[in-house]
Amino acid sequence: MSSNLPWGVATEIVSTSEGNIRLLVRRESSICPWLVLSPGQGDAAESLLILFGSSLNQNINLVVFDPPGHGLSDEPLADYSPKSQQIVWQSVLDHLKVDRAYIGGYSYGAYSAAMCCGYLAHRIDGLVLIEGGYLTMQQKGVTIESETKEILDSMYSYRFKSWDEAMKAIRFQSAIWTALDEAEFNTSFVERDEAIVLRTTENTIVQMEQTLGDYSPVVLENLTCPILLLHSTLPTEKKEMRENGLSELRYYAQHVKIVPIPDCGHTIKEHLPFVMDQISKFIHDVMMSH
Repeated sequence: MSSNLPWGVATEIVSTSEGNIRLLVRRESSICPWLVLSPGQGDAAESLLILFGSSLNQNINLVVFDPPGHGLSDEPLADYSPKSQQIVWQSVLDHLKVDRAYIGGYSYGAYSAAMCCGYLAHRIDGLVLIEGGYLTMQQKGVTIESETKEILDSMYSYRFKSWDEAMKAIRFQSAIWTALDEAEFNTSFVERDEAIVLRTTENTIVQMEQTLGDYSPVVLENLTCPILLLHSTLPTEKKEMRENGLSELRYYAQHVKIVPIPDCGHTIKEHLPFVMDQISKFIHDVMMSH
């Protein structure tokens, strides 16, 4: 266990049949609600670390974990099927010794939580979907093959001859470079085949996209717990696509609370304080309704 991260965050490792998983954890109190989140494809948990700073003094036990094959979690030993995801989420909750929690995630992490919500319904107080969990590949107008190729092409573009070259290239993409950016860089990249590349492998991406290709919000149809969806509003040319996805989501989950993130595209890093504020309000409202 490590505590060299800001905001009282510790690192914990969970051993599962799907591989070892790294958790970033801040325990406030046993009487406080638990919020457990997973990031998106290719993201290390540091990409959501700002949530810990945004949630100070809000009386929430917060956990962000790397899915297998991402960040500092081991390469997965199994696939990314719903059953595999169920094992991951259940193992995380069991490790934390948590009977009930609010679960969710960003991008792929939102889809992962949504896929497991029925299986874990008895342990879920609420589902938090951040820019994910509502659009299907059909609504996006893509196929498993085209989406996989686009992600892999992007992933392969991050290949550098040295750590120094990699650091300079990634820093060039960031308007402001912080210690959190450096932490994410250190967990997202690895030396492999005499080059500095992203830690996530082709096999992981292929399996994740195969699972996303089968996703439908119908998995939320029988879920009775409250659901919060925070979604992007940019680019404007995708407005109709988003509205179609939201309409289908409302059909299957009529009790969902939908909150647009102002002036936000798919990348939400700069908007995490707003996101955390909305999540905190959601949890507070759910607790007050009981």
